[in-house]
Amino acid sequence: MRRFMATGALMVLVFLMIQGSAAADAIWNWTDNTLYWMGYGKGAWTSNDSTDNTKNTIGSPDILGGTVDVSNAGYLESITYTYTGWNISGLYPGDLFLDTNSDGTWDYVLSLGYTHGDSYNSYTPSGTPKLYQITSFNVANYLITADPGTYGYWNGYNIRNDHPYAYDTTGSVFLGTGSESIGTYTLPDNKILFTGTLTFGFTENCANDVVLQTVTGPYDYHIPEPGTILLLGTGLIGVAVFGKKKLNKK
Repeated sequence: MRRFMATGALMVLVFLMIQGSAAADAIWNWTDNTLYWMGYGKGAWTSNDSTDNTKNTIGSPDILGGTVDVSNAGYLESITYTYTGWNISGLYPGDLFLDTNSDGTWDYVLSLGYTHGDSYNSYTPSGTPKLYQITSFNVANYLITADPGTYGYWNGYNIRNDHPYAYDTTGSVFLGTGSESIGTYTLPDNKILFTGTLTFGFTENCANDVVLQTVTGPYDYHIPEPGTILLLGTGLIGVAVFGKKKLNKK
C-alpha cells in the first residue's frame, strides 16, 4: 500500500508535467481563400485592364495557408504562412494587420518600415519590424500599390494595383520590436492577448495575393506554469511520504 501511494504520486507528477508541456502553445491552421482587401474589391491588375479581377493570385507568389500561434499564457506569438513562387526581385511581404475582436477595424499593425511614395525605397521594408497599437484607424494611412503602367517600381509587371500593403504609423503607439522573414511574422512577447477571435491580414508590396483570415475558438490561457505543476507534484509526493511514515509508526 505504501509503495503504491508513492508510485501513484510520482505518476501524477509525471502526468501533470507532460500535460503542461503539451499545452505550451495553441495553434490554429488557416487556408488562404481571399480575393481582395476589405473595401477594395475592384481595381485594374494591368495598365490595360480596368475590370474587376476575380483571381486569387496574380502571378506570384501564391500564399497557400499557415498557422496562428498563441502562447500558453494566451498571447499571440506568430503568424506563419506557406507559399509558392516567391521568385521576383524586389518582392517583399507587406505589413501585418491585426483586428483582435474581429469588428472590422484594425487594432494593431506590425510595421515593416514602408513609406509613402513610388520610389524604390517606398516599396522596400526598412529597419526592424515594430508593433504599433492603432489608436484611431484611418484609411488615409494605408500605403497603396500604384498602377504599374504609369509608375516606375512595378512597371512591366502585372500586379493588383490600388490595394493596401502597408500602414503609416504616424499617431499610433509603439509597443515593441518583433521580427519578420518570408513565411513568418513574429510579434514581441506578451503584447496581444488572444480572447477567442482574431482577424489578420497581409499581402505583398505588389498585393498579388491578399490574405484576410479570421480564427475563432475557446482558449483557456490559465494553464499552470511548469513551476506550479512541479510544486503540486512535490506536494503529492510529500503526502505519500507522510502517509508512509504514519503507517510505519503503527
